[in-house]
Amino acid sequence: MRRLACVLVLLALTGCGSRPLPPTAGSPAEREWASAALQLLDGLDAALPRISRAGVGPRTLKVTSLLYEALLGYTYVDSCGQLLGQLGEPSVRERTARDRLHEACIHLHHASQLFTRAVRLDRSQLLVDAASEALSTGPLLRQARTLLSG
Repeated sequence: MRRLACVLVLLALTGCGSRPLPPTAGSPAEREWASAALQLLDGLDAALPRISRAGVGPRTLKVTSLLYEALLGYTYVDSCGQLLGQLGEPSVRERTARDRLHEACIHLHHASQLFTRAVRLDRSQLLVDAASEALSTGPLLRQARTLLSG
């Protein structure tokens, strides 16, 4: 009996694996989530032009400054999913924005993997594929920003 009581207390203290409730509409927690998501979007808005400026041809793989520019961009976009996960659960009205961001993060992670392969294999076609996938997330990111700003 005593052991059962200890297990019940332990389960109560750990929350039985439950997730925190999402913020309510209009609450400070909701505004905080939206603000953090907008900061993530700002970072992506800065990273994607780096990828574009670096280019996608064989020169990008040979010129250190271009490769570094691409590396900075892909490093940030690869962190998208992790950063989004750290924001926690959004409110009900922010879920669509979170879903758009999540979808973009999946593509951005894949683009980053393609970039890594391009560098490792010295293949500019993989750079083309990586940049194409990364830059194609623009509409999803704009939708998320619109939803969060509205």
